[in-house]
Amino acid sequence: MRNKYEKPHDSLKEPLIHLVRRTDIPASKAWLIRILCVLAGMLVCALFIMSITSLNPLSVYASMFSGAFGTPRRIWQTLKDMGLLLIIAVGLAPAFKLRFWNVGAEGQILIGGLV
Repeated sequence: MRNKYEKPHDSLKEPLIHLVRRTDIPASKAWLIRILCVLAGMLVCALFIMSITSLNPLSVYASMFSGAFGTPRRIWQTLKDMGLLLIIAVGLAPAFKLRFWNVGAEGQILIGGLV
């Protein structure tokens, strides 16, 4: 006999958001969607920059770009930091793919460095 608070097994809850990979989109349309998403993200950030700092977002973006790629030394520093972050991502990706949450990411960073 079922408890009155139990839900029947046939009424499974649907997820709020269901993501499905679409493979039938042409490459040009897929790239257009990606570019529009990046531009929309930059627009949202520009509004945030204007509301918080009252600075011109284009000058902020230009200074960010020159800070990362302005000189050969800055390019090297950017590539070095990017490599470290990619190593961390390689170490953390298997844990997330296996749906295993590990609070101590230091060991996962070391494994990513070994890979």
